[in-house]
Amino acid sequence: MKRDCRRRIKNYLIDRELQLRIVLVVLIYILSVVIIELGLVFVPLVQVMVFSSDLEVQYRSAMELISLTQKLVPTLLVLGLAISIHLILLTHRICGPMLNFANAFKRISDGDLSRKVKIRQHDYLVKQQDEINRMIDGLNERLFQLREDAQRLRVIVDAAQADSDPTQLDKIATEVSSLERHLESWHLSQ
Repeated sequence: MKRDCRRRIKNYLIDRELQLRIVLVVLIYILSVVIIELGLVFVPLVQVMVFSSDLEVQYRSAMELISLTQKLVPTLLVLGLAISIHLILLTHRICGPMLNFANAFKRISDGDLSRKVKIRQHDYLVKQQDEINRMIDGLNERLFQLREDAQRLRVIVDAAQADSDPTQLDKIATEVSSLERHLESWHLSQ
């Protein structure tokens, strides 16, 4: 049971560094706000305790400070834990698709356009998933057309070599032009 629980927690930390960094930043921000708020609440009580000459007033102020501290500290700890858990769940829904996208980009760079990106039902980044899948479809269509052009060209070249027919050169030139047109539709970095 304990091992299964650790596995589930580990599955929620898909990109541990990024997710924990987000949790830490948000908790620091919340802690800053809480410290300012506590300062606004506690400073007047501390001022009364320190600067009042009436012992009864100092005592009541001290008791109120202790009472507030006893109520606020556990509440803030539970709130911090709840926010941390929520942030891990939230970032899980973002980091999961990002990992999926990274794997898809690696497959694409390796020349594998056979699989589309699929994210879980409640994950975020659905629009980005659709765009990546549209890109994969577009690449598939263009590469399929180039493959067909190359196959037609191969048939014509083989026939020209076998027949030594000069009219085949016109067909080769036409197919090369078609192949060049399809290649010109690509914007390459080189």
